[in-house]
Amino acid sequence: MTQHAYSQMPNYGTQGSDYSSLLNFGLNENIMNPGGSPQANPPANFQGGAFDFSFGNAQNSPSVTPPNDTGMGFSDIMSGFNALTGGIQAYTGIKQLGLAEDSFKFNKGVTETNLANQAQSVNTQLEDRQRSRIANNPGAYQSLSTYMDNNRVSGSVGG
Repeated sequence: MTQHAYSQMPNYGTQGSDYSSLLNFGLNENIMNPGGSPQANPPANFQGGAFDFSFGNAQNSPSVTPPNDTGMGFSDIMSGFNALTGGIQAYTGIKQLGLAEDSFKFNKGVTETNLANQAQSVNTQLEDRQRSRIANNPGAYQSLSTYMDNNRVSGSVGG
């Protein structure tokens, strides 16, 4: 591939914009003059900015003075917002924990009631079956009370 110097590159009929006005910071022409003293001359409509760049200390090096701003910045607002969000999430988490505990207690009660009802139903069926056996053959089977004492179903967990 042939390399060309920048001046030899083709011009496609577009002229670049002149950005030299953006580079004019209102500096004195003496800033580039070794014999002159550097000074910053802000434009007449300049209202100040975030930093004060001052030239003119002993070594002619710029010093930057941060603004004396005591207001809240964006990062302060975001920090406060994040803290508020964290507090709301903690409150919501505590409320959800309370709801989960209430739901657990309710479900536990329903389950215990269901177990007790099922046990009662099974015991009723066992008692009816034993009565039927005794009625058909009175001396061949255990008495109803002995049979139920031996075969009764408990209506509680673990017992």
